[in-house]
Amino acid sequence: MIRKQQKGPPMWQPIETAPKTDAATMIAVPILGYCPDESATDKVRVIWWEPKLGGGMWYDDRDMLDVVKPTHWMPLPAPPTT
Repeated sequence: MIRKQQKGPPMWQPIETAPKTDAATMIAVPILGYCPDESATDKVRVIWWEPKLGGGMWYDDRDMLDVVKPTHWMPLPAPPTT
């Protein structure tokens, strides 16, 4: 997966600006999502857009049965190099 280089530290952005699929591969793009309405204490989750489920919804890495409602997003950090 190709990640865009960003200058400076990543910042939270409105969820409306989040990437939903990689244009070249049409595969979901995992991102960090801030979900303030969730009952869990951890409001930051790895999320992705599922366009073919329910007309398109955000899901997280915990449970595919629960739809999440993020308000903001930021790119995942690069993986460790060593």
